Amino acid sequence: MSSAGGPGEAAPVAVVVSGAGARGAYEAGALSVILPALGDRQPQLYVGSSAGAINSLGFAALSHLDPAAAAERVLDLWRGIGRGDVFRPLGATLLGAGARMLLRDGGRRHRPVAVLDTAPLNATLGRILNWDQLHVNVRHGRVEACGVVATAKHTHRSTVFLESRPSVAVPADDPIRDIGFVPVRLTPAHVAGSSAIPALFPAVSIETPGSGADWYVDGGVRLNTPIRPALLLGARRVVVVATVPASLPAEAGDLQGDPPGVASGLIDVLRAVTVDPMVEELRSLVGGNVRAGPHPHPQPDRLHPGTAEYVFAGPHRPDELGRLAGQVLRRRGRCSLPGRFAATSPDLCELASHVLFEPEFIDGAIELGRDDARRQLRDGAVVWKCCELPEAS
Repeated sequence: MSSAGGPGEAAPVAVVVSGAGARGAYEAGALSVILPALGDRQPQLYVGSSAGAINSLGFAALSHLDPAAAAERVLDLWRGIGRGDVFRPLGATLLGAGARMLLRDGGRRHRPVAVLDTAPLNATLGRILNWDQLHVNVRHGRVEACGVVATAKHTHRSTVFLESRPSVAVPADDPIRDIGFVPVRLTPAHVAGSSAIPALFPAVSIETPGSGADWYVDGGVRLNTPIRPALLLGARRVVVVATVPASLPAEAGDLQGDPPGVASGLIDVLRAVTVDPMVEELRSLVGGNVRAGPHPHPQPDRLHPGTAEYVFAGPHRPDELGRLAGQVLRRRGRCSLPGRFAATSPDLCELASHVLFEPEFIDGAIELGRDDARRQLRDGAVVWKCCELPEAS
């Protein structure tokens, strides 16, 4: 931002939201508490990946409203999303893919490009977000910039599709973290590309100015919690919302139990993609603050040069949302074979929580997010951190 960061200026606030699938309802719940608590210092920057992009753009498109009213609208958005609004059922998709392979040249030149069909998601994104109002809010300066993070398939680069006011300087690419910024007018295709979980959802073709078309997949592949882009845009205060803790508790292993299974291995991969990079980003932010030697500024809502405060909202325990998914699956298990099978394993429940677009899970996740966000308030106001990491669970 061209004017951000001066020692006598109010600190620009950014919202950074992780990718999360159905767990995005948790993030919406957390933001519904934190954003109204910011008072008249509402965010000017929104950056998100995957489901985090839906939350980011959802709040940005409603930034012309009172924060509490906007929050209720976004919560209603999540309450209105069902599985059929995101993807077609697994069995039908596999059968359909097999039939297409047989009918098209005997399967010699055609192959399924993903396990699930996300055609419903494309229509849903056009319906649930007020794109016209989003563009108006950016144009009129209620929001300075909105960024949607996706991963370019051929270059494996994190691409931030950025819609911003003309006065906002587009950041230079970051060669260290391999992040590029592409000015665009945001559309549902950008969010669909940001949400395209590799192999599970099909990649999305997006044409970018000056570089042609490329296939894009989930932004969480490389940058699930895009703190760095928000800082490059000039943020001096960052609201970070994720569906995992910022640090995992140190617990002794149990060598007497069963060895880790496939589901446990997949969770380890997810944590490597989601938790570890986020922790490194937070450590980098805190380390920069420590090196800058920050001291309390004499004026409220001002920060010294070279510092950026943050607040982090995430689950108190790493298995909170998996436990909630297990409760929902066990209740569904009476009439659902997949529900009975998944509910037998905490690891499977953890994985299921990413795609459990069921009203009971969505409502429960919203309330968990609201409860965890309240821990970041004191006397109704957000408690910003500077030179300390989030507390371990």
